[in-house]
Amino acid sequence: MKTIFEYLDYRLYLKDFYLEKKKTSKFSFREFSRMAGFTSPVFIKLVIEGKSNLSASSSGKLSKAQGLVKTEGSFFENLVKFDQAKNIDEKMKYLHRLKKSTSSIKSFVLTDEHFEYFSQWYHAVVKELLTTMEFNGDYGKLAETIHPPIKVSEVEQSIRLLERLGLVEADEKGRLRVTRQFVSAAGISMQALAVKNVQRKMAHLAADAIDSVPAQQRDISGVSIGISPEGFKKVQEELARCRQRLLEIAAEDKQSDRVYRVNLHLFPLSAPIPKELKKIDRDLTD
Repeated sequence: MKTIFEYLDYRLYLKDFYLEKKKTSKFSFREFSRMAGFTSPVFIKLVIEGKSNLSASSSGKLSKAQGLVKTEGSFFENLVKFDQAKNIDEKMKYLHRLKKSTSSIKSFVLTDEHFEYFSQWYHAVVKELLTTMEFNGDYGKLAETIHPPIKVSEVEQSIRLLERLGLVEADEKGRLRVTRQFVSAAGISMQALAVKNVQRKMAHLAADAIDSVPAQQRDISGVSIGISPEGFKKVQEELARCRQRLLEIAAEDKQSDRVYRVNLHLFPLSAPIPKELKKIDRDLTD
């Protein structure tokens, strides 16, 4: 079985530990739970299936039950916190801890390049700019093109990072081109975290644009609507079609001279209305 440091998913580690033990004994979830001091014989099974989460106390119990001590135990508990973090800030905090605790361990699956890619919002922006403009080595010009501006040194580091990850490469004429879209490690999409980080930053930039960008250069609007779960799915499908059409328009636009961001936000502004408080549809009562 792989070491704990080769996992970025604690549930997968628990599953592999359980299956490894079953190879050489009549190990069961009941026995596993007893070793960890849990009263429910199926609790660990529910955790592995993603139907239950671990508290700080229960993660410590499981760590000891698996024989994890010192650095291994600390890594497991931070892995739990990383997985169950409720927002990107928390995830990044625990990811930093995981990275720090394994600085001298070669088997840690998350490379410096992966970590750096989704820790900064502008790497994805630099990559997108390289799909629309000719880059002749002028890092300063590229830095000025990004809004809000970033440092020239950050642009240079970003391009070097994209090259190391194989996301961009030089063609026969020495011009950089984007080669692929995703970064992944250990079965976990690093792009997923990158997207969350970028989406949050872009949401802030959209708010700032109301004051910083002339009205004729932006289109910021929205509607508040009351819909059912079925209506929500239909809106999602409509937004997906809209995104696809926007990509088609961009692909057909041969005069592209600027990178725009289109944010499509769909989120609840209220809790579900209790059935007893819902207005009865008049058409159904006639």
